[in-house]
Amino acid sequence: KCMAFNSVGNALSSVGEQAEAGKILKEGCEVADRVLPSSKGNEQKTIAKVYASYADWLAENGCADEAWQLYTTKVSDKEGSVGYQKLSVEHGRVMQAWTWADDLLRKGYGDDQTKAVMQSVWQKVNGNLDGFDAYVKGINDARIDEMLEGIAQKMIDKPAPDFTLKDIDGNTVQLSKLRGKVVVLDFWATWCGPCKRSLPAMKMTVDKYKNDPDVVFLFIHTWERGTAEQANKDAKAYLHDNGFDEFHLVMDTRNPETKKNEAVSAFGVTGIPAKFVIDKQGHIRFQLTGFGGSNDDAVAELSKMIELARKNS
Repeated sequence: KCMAFNSVGNALSSVGEQAEAGKILKEGCEVADRVLPSSKGNEQKTIAKVYASYADWLAENGCADEAWQLYTTKVSDKEGSVGYQKLSVEHGRVMQAWTWADDLLRKGYGDDQTKAVMQSVWQKVNGNLDGFDAYVKGINDARIDEMLEGIAQKMIDKPAPDFTLKDIDGNTVQLSKLRGKVVVLDFWATWCGPCKRSLPAMKMTVDKYKNDPDVVFLFIHTWERGTAEQANKDAKAYLHDNGFDEFHLVMDTRNPETKKNEAVSAFGVTGIPAKFVIDKQGHIRFQLTGFGGSNDDAVAELSKMIELARKNS
């Protein structure tokens, strides 16, 4: 029951229904107070997650004192929380917060909130932000340089299966007709969280190559849930609403006879997002599954793959 409060509260918070989210999470904590003493082991850990969610909500909604009290009395896994680390700075635990944020940044998982924690520590220790941007840039550059050194070893060489699909405007798209160009395929779906998180980085990469006639990007919506018509509508609306109108949207809808999404099946995809970089001769040179890390890392990685595919065509 506590997990239900936790899930619903977090879902409401993610869509901006903060007042209702706070009520739900608070009620979940009250239920946890009653059932936690009689629970054991993993069940106890599961129940306690609602405390962490409510503490995060309090921290994000101007209730710092209540949040800190909850973090320090009932939340066992608080170290990974941005809200907790922000409040740690205010309570004098600056090196703890710095170490947490700096470690994430060095591993490529630092987002804007992580950087905000580091920024607040830097300001508190130095009295100003002089040198902060250069420090962050140095870490990012070193991490990306190290990552790029190993990209060439990931290169493969196998023929790309052909497919013929329709794009969102009804035009026929045949992969083999794009020979002579480096082609980047991005298999995705509107219901896929990691897919959608990867799209801002993909936009940055598309913008980088927008004036390069030798590089083509196809965003292939696949594994639809519901009808093909609804998938078309949802995919087009999502790209439009989020500023990705320039993406070439191709629909890999389910074949009514084979019951398969033919392009994703032909490429042997087992999880999305799945990205393939195909050279000018129609050979797959790189493939990626999933999305993690920063947008800058993703752009640098994919750009390196594109250039290596171009060079080895």
